[in-house]
Amino acid sequence: MNWRAGVALSILAFVGGGLAIGWLSSSGITPWETAAPPAPAVTELPDETAPPPANTMMTTTVAPQILQPIADSARTEAMLVAIGARRAIAMGAPLGDLNPRLDAAFGKTQPQALSRIRAVEKEGLTPVKLATEFDTIAESLTEDRVLTWDRMQREVASLFVLRKSDSAKPTHDAQLQRIRDLVLTGNIDTAIKLVAPLPGAAKAEDWLLKARRYRDAQLALDSLEKYAMALPVAAQPVLAPAPLQVPPAPVETE
Repeated sequence: MNWRAGVALSILAFVGGGLAIGWLSSSGITPWETAAPPAPAVTELPDETAPPPANTMMTTTVAPQILQPIADSARTEAMLVAIGARRAIAMGAPLGDLNPRLDAAFGKTQPQALSRIRAVEKEGLTPVKLATEFDTIAESLTEDRVLTWDRMQREVASLFVLRKSDSAKPTHDAQLQRIRDLVLTGNIDTAIKLVAPLPGAAKAEDWLLKARRYRDAQLALDSLEKYAMALPVAAQPVLAPAPLQVPPAPVETE
């Protein structure tokens, strides 16, 4: 190949390249431009200053503060009503507005206890009233003019019992005073046990019935308080932590 053929080929290649570039340009393709990398996706982070949606506020803020007291209100009400009833009975005051609250809190579970408490309320029995009535019969409790066979045996047996000087049997006055003190302090059951074996206990039948009713009412109040204390306490709601939002990593371009 001579130099003329080489020059001809060079001119032909130049012309062919120009035609190719013109065709590509007309087609919208520029060979020397590279495609721009796609812009990284931008994830909007939540605005910490903006208020949360309404449904989120109800489940994360209001629920622990409101649902807990509502769940525990029955237990609290039962305890308050039982304490109020005890104070009213001790003072001889009428239950009044406590009656419907007692029925609501204990009517279905403690009906017998409520009956005993209301029976004492109607009579207005108190430790002071029981002590006053005891004073009217106290002197007759130590007298027993009927000489029964059992009493004769006790009297004869006592003649042969040797006692030390410092362990003498308490006098009747001291025994009656002790019973009265027990009644005033609310220890009715012990007072009943001391009155029942006295020689004149038959004259105290009416007083013993009232004392037993008051004792039963106190036991009924104890039952109400124990029931109220045993009511379950609502558990504190546990909220699941909100998922952590992490923005996606930007796409790297070569």
